[in-house]
Amino acid sequence: MPWIFWLNDSLTSTFGNRLAVNSRHGSLRQLAVKEVQARKDRGSDRKDILSKLFAAHDDKPESLSMNDVTSMATSNIFAGSDTTAISTRAIIYFLLKNPRCRNRFVQEIDDFRRQGKLSDPVKLSEADDMPYLQAVMYEALRLHPAAGMNLPRVVPESGATVCGLFVPAGTVVGVNPWVIHRQEEVFGDDVETFRPERWMGEDKGDLREFRHPDNCV
Repeated sequence: MPWIFWLNDSLTSTFGNRLAVNSRHGSLRQLAVKEVQARKDRGSDRKDILSKLFAAHDDKPESLSMNDVTSMATSNIFAGSDTTAISTRAIIYFLLKNPRCRNRFVQEIDDFRRQGKLSDPVKLSEADDMPYLQAVMYEALRLHPAAGMNLPRVVPESGATVCGLFVPAGTVVGVNPWVIHRQEEVFGDDVETFRPERWMGEDKGDLREFRHPDNCV
């Protein structure tokens, strides 16, 4: 209910932060407030996301307040680290819960290291060439996607037709990945099973269908 946030925001100066809905990030937001103000006080020629937010605020302060700038800075602090941590935990969790997969995963690492294909630390290009590692990551993120909410998009001016249904321009649409990732029509009857092999080999027509832009599943 977004209106609760704005109600709290407008009444805070009078009644205090009673609802505390803007304190959900706790210390991270306080860190962002401190760093944003410090950056604004000292100034900088550095071209980064914060400089762009400052420029947008200076250009249209009524559309992007300093509170908005701080909120976006806070999001950039926690979003990347939070989703990375969620994904890493999911990968480790499913490997520990599935000894067969864990053993095959460790075997691949040992084989690549024995062949001299892994640096210390491992390079991204080297990890990309490890088929079972990639399959494990895909499968863990399928079963436990880091984003657990709809990912909204706005229908363009021309409108859009999806599965025979016309969606008017300006409509906000979104799909929850937790639902999509459990479509039996796409992933099969074992949709709740951690099985990285589903992402390997050439015979994965169901996944190609899932990624096809004309798919209406």
